[in-house]
Amino acid sequence: MKKFVILCALCGLLVACAPQQQVVSGQAEVQNETFILRNLPWLKNVSTHERVLDSGLKEIMVKGRSSSGATRTCFVKVDWYTAGGFPIESRLSRWDPVTVQAEQPFIFTTVAPVEDAVNYHVLIIDKLRKGSHFSSTNNNTHSN
Repeated sequence: MKKFVILCALCGLLVACAPQQQVVSGQAEVQNETFILRNLPWLKNVSTHERVLDSGLKEIMVKGRSSSGATRTCFVKVDWYTAGGFPIESRLSRWDPVTVQAEQPFIFTTVAPVEDAVNYHVLIIDKLRKGSHFSSTNNNTHSN
């Protein structure tokens, strides 16, 4: 009986000293945001609008205006996330060149790669660095 009590005490001690696992419930929240990652003072009034298409996919539209006296190019990338905050990898996750005419508004549109893509970050830069993936054709850019 004494051995049984000592064995139970040792088991209890081992269980008490075991590392505790923490289970986090809930979801990580990703805010839909637009980030201008480099100094683009000529890019003005940038805003993002969204809608859900009949297919169930989310479409976003980035609008802005150039205050530059010359035609400029910037690059736009959209990173998509699930409702739980997990990033969605896709071939569509690339830098797209956007040509902005001098002192004109511009519109850039893109569609989520899957229905699970409900949140996003829009990233805008002025130049690509070596090794960046980008689209050589961009059919979703409009200037007025």
